[in-house]
Amino acid sequence: MWTFLQKCLDDCIKNHDKCKASQDPHWYPERLLYLTQGKACKDALQLVQTTHHIPTSRYIALSHCWGSKAPLRTTKKNLAQFVKDISIPDLPITFRDCVTTARELGVRYIWIDSLCIVQDDRQDWARHARSMDRIYENALFTVAAVCSPNGQVPFLGPHAPSSRASWQAVNINIDTPSIEPPTNAKGLPQAQLKARKYGPDLFPGWCYGPLEFRGWAWQERYLSVRIINFTKEEARWHCKVSKVCECIGTGQLRDPELQQHPGYQADELENLSIIQQWRSIVSAYSDRSLTFSTDRLPALSGVASRFSNSVQSDYLGGIWLSDFPRTLAWYRRELSDCSTGKPKMWRSLDNGVPSWSWASISGQTNWMWEFGFESSRFEDVQIESRVEVVDYRYRTITDNVFGEVEKGSYIEMKGMVVEAEMESDIHGGGCVRRHGFGPQHIVPDCHVISAREYSFLRGSSKVTRRAVPTDKLAESLTGGQHSTGQVRCLLLFTTTKNERSHACVLILGKQLDGTYQRLGIGNSDSGYSRPIYKNRKSWEVWENWVELEEWEEWEAWFSDAETRTMKIQ
Repeated sequence: MWTFLQKCLDDCIKNHDKCKASQDPHWYPERLLYLTQGKACKDALQLVQTTHHIPTSRYIALSHCWGSKAPLRTTKKNLAQFVKDISIPDLPITFRDCVTTARELGVRYIWIDSLCIVQDDRQDWARHARSMDRIYENALFTVAAVCSPNGQVPFLGPHAPSSRASWQAVNINIDTPSIEPPTNAKGLPQAQLKARKYGPDLFPGWCYGPLEFRGWAWQERYLSVRIINFTKEEARWHCKVSKVCECIGTGQLRDPELQQHPGYQADELENLSIIQQWRSIVSAYSDRSLTFSTDRLPALSGVASRFSNSVQSDYLGGIWLSDFPRTLAWYRRELSDCSTGKPKMWRSLDNGVPSWSWASISGQTNWMWEFGFESSRFEDVQIESRVEVVDYRYRTITDNVFGEVEKGSYIEMKGMVVEAEMESDIHGGGCVRRHGFGPQHIVPDCHVISAREYSFLRGSSKVTRRAVPTDKLAESLTGGQHSTGQVRCLLLFTTTKNERSHACVLILGKQLDGTYQRLGIGNSDSGYSRPIYKNRKSWEVWENWVELEEWEEWEAWFSDAETRTMKIQ
C-alpha cells in the first residue's frame, strides 16, 4: 500500500501541472503539529506556531469524524503543554494512524483541526474556519479517514473496518489451446485466470463510509488538491488529474477519463456560472449531517470565502445578494421517507440563521427552475424580478462574515402581496387557499404550526410560524392531520415559456412583533426542475389531499394584490 501511495504522490508532484498550479507551497496554517524525534529516537509531536517555527517542508491535513465523543483537543488550559510536547500514545488511534501515514510518506508536519485550533477560543476557531480553503488546498495531501466513525476506530491495521476479504481475487483454472499451456497434475493443459467481484465499491472515484455523511468533511474534500482515502476496501488516491486505487495500481495515473476534482463532478461545475456553481455546491453540502446546527454555515465558510473573490457580492447566510431574487427560490427536496408516509418534516433549526436562508432548516436544498431545456442544461432560466430589496441587516457572532449568524438579521422586500390560508401536514404536503381559486401546491420549509392548534400562540389568532425544537406539539398534528393558518403570499419572480407566464411565490407568516417569517415556496409548472408532486399522488400520504393546482392562474391571484414592504427575519 505505501509503495502504491508513494508512487501516486511522486507522480503527481512531478507531472501534474494542474495540481501544482492550485497550491502555494510556501503558505502554512497558523499552527502545525511537528513530528520530530525525541529521546531514544522515538517520534514525538509538538504544536508549533509557524510564525516562529518556520516549517522546513510541506504539511498534510487530516479529515476525520469526531463522533459523539470529542477527540483530544487543544484548549487555553493545555496550549502551553502541547507547545512543549504531545504524547503520541495518548492520541486517539485515528490521529496515531495519521502520524503513521506521515512517517511512511516522509512528512514531518501535520494539521489536525482539534489540535491546531484552540477549541474554547471562539475568535481563534472562527478565524480558522474562514481560512479552511487555504488550509486544505495547500496541504501536500489530505488523509481522509473514510471508514472511521470516530477517533477510537483506526483506518490502518488489522482492527480497522475492512471488507477486503469480500473483494479478494481468486484463481480460476481454465483449459486453453495455448501453444505452451501449463499442465495440471494429470498432465492436461491448464491455464490460470485471476478474477474477483466487480462493483461500484471498487471504482477509483467511489468513497463510502461514515466520513462521507459529515458536513465538515464535505468542504475538506472539495477544497483538497490531493486526497488519500482510506476506505474499507483499500486505499484510494484522488487528485485534480487522476483517481486510482490499489487494485488498479499506478498504470492509469494520467488517464484523461479520470480527470475530475476529488469528491465532486468538477467537469460539470466548470460549465456553470459562478452562481450556478454555488447553488450546486449548496445542494450537495446541505444533504450532510452536523452535530451542531450552529455549524450549518461555518462548515461551509471556507468554500464561501473562496467564492467571495469571484462573486463580489454581499453574503447573507448562505446566499449572495447579487443572485437576488433567484437565490430565495430554494426548497426542501424531501417530501417524505417513502410511499407509506413515514414523517420526514423536521422542525426549523434554532441556529440564529434567518428564515429566508436555506441554512435555517435541515435536509437537502434545491432551487426552483434551476436549468432550462431550450439549448443546454446549463443555461440559466431567464426570470423577471417582482420584488426589490429595500433594506437588510446581517451580522455574524464573530469576525468571520461567513460563519455563525447573530439572531435578529433581516431583509426588507417590497412587492405584490395577497393574504391566504396555508394548509400543511407532517409529511411535507402543503397548499395555500384563497376564495375563488383552487388550492395551490406549495412546499413547506419545515413543520409549520399556527395559533388555531397551539395555545402558546394565542397572542394573535393570525400567527403562523415554523416549529422549533423546544415546541411541544399536539399529537393530532404529529399523527398526520393538517395544520392551517393565515399567511401572506409574496410574488417573487416570473418567467415566460411557450408564450405562457409562470410564477414563483414565497409564503410568509406574520409574527407577534410585526415581522414576517418564511414558511414555504410555490411555483407553477413551467417544465423546469421543480418539487416532485405529480409523481407522488399515488402515495398514501396524499390520500387525504384534494387535487392541487400549480399557480397557472397566478396573474388572477395577484390582480388585487397590495404593494407592501415585508420585513423578513
